[in-house]
Amino acid sequence: MKHSDRTFSIKGIENEADLVEVMTGHKWPLCQAFDYGGFLFLNDGDTESKPEYVAFKIDHLENTLAIGKEVGKIEPLGMELLQVKRFIQELSQGQWEIESPLKVMVEPEWHHTCEFCRFEED
Repeated sequence: MKHSDRTFSIKGIENEADLVEVMTGHKWPLCQAFDYGGFLFLNDGDTESKPEYVAFKIDHLENTLAIGKEVGKIEPLGMELLQVKRFIQELSQGQWEIESPLKVMVEPEWHHTCEFCRFEED
């Protein structure tokens, strides 16, 4: 993971179709992460226009510190929706690309603000 120093804003996702849609159909702040099926999908991109997500398997939480492992990466821009769906399904089945220990800071979306998403008044 390139940006493990970020504090991520966590948005819960209800189902796989919604996760595919939010990953492929929108631009998000660089601090955005999605919680689905025991995984966090952390925006590890360098720009909002080219999202990259790290799939993070949560082992446990200690307040705002999520401890687990990085198990995959995906750059959904330009991918077929079925490819993104297959990636998510393979993770759910335990088919991981990598398994690298990782700790990241996370906050619920309603409590989060940082330099990536903060509204700045003129």
